[in-house]
This record gives sequence, structure tokens and C-alpha cells, in this order.
Amino acid sequence: MNIHNDAMDLLRYIYDGLSEGYDSYNVSEDKLEAMSPNDRTSFLASVNYLKQENFVKPYTEYKGVPVSVKITSKGIKAIEKISTVQPAANIIVNSNVSGIVGQNITGNTINQGLSIADFQAYQQTKALRFAEWYESVQNQDC
Repeated sequence: MNIHNDAMDLLRYIYDGLSEGYDSYNVSEDKLEAMSPNDRTSFLASVNYLKQENFVKPYTEYKGVPVSVKITSKGIKAIEKISTVQPAANIIVNSNVSGIVGQNITGNTINQGLSIADFQAYQQTKALRFAEWYESVQNQDC
């Protein structure tokens, strides 16, 4: 039993149902009980695998229909082989950085290597210089 391959075959079957006008996949208790124990176990393992991977989501499970799922966008992308690679979002800034900051840093990044205390001291001197400049501008005769 290869759960992944069986599950992907089931996902393909659910996906093909979309083109036939079905927006969900349902299996009644009667059909489930008509399966052999091995087939039922394999089928339910495939459904659970698809749910855990978020390829399908529960749809309208009710009495008499223990399996009712709907394919998700992730499931459609898996069948259509659309890449869903997400860029790394780990950006750790513990110094003065100016330039491009985002998920894909490719250049124009300057790392000064300042500690937080050095950065605070730098900000303090900038504030003092601005205050001195502002005072001198105010004292000028216009």
C-alpha cells in the first residue's frame, strides 16, 4: 500500500469531477461498507492524507455520508503541478540597516554592525544636532 500515490490518484479523480460539474466528492455508508476491509482502510487513509495535506477539506458530512470533501486550491495546484514555493521570510535585523528590506533581499543592504546601545547613542547625537540647528535657524534675523 502506497498511501501517497493512492491519495494522489483519488485527488485526480476528485479534480476530474470538477470538469463534469461536481463541486464535491461524497461516499455513502453503503458504498463504504461494500468495500473490502483492505480497500476501505486504504481509501480512508487516502482521504485522511488529503485532508492533512490540505488538498481537500470537509464539505457536508452528514448521517449516511461519512466521506464528503471538496478540493482546495492547494489540491488543484498539486494536480496541475503549479509550484507553490514560498520565499523565506526570516529577516533578523540587529543593527542599523538601510536599503532594501523585504522577503527577497538581493542587494543594496548595508550592515553597520552597531549594537543597540551604539545605535541609541547615535540617535541621541542626531537629535541634539537637529535641536542645535533648529535653534540657530530661529535666532537668525530674517
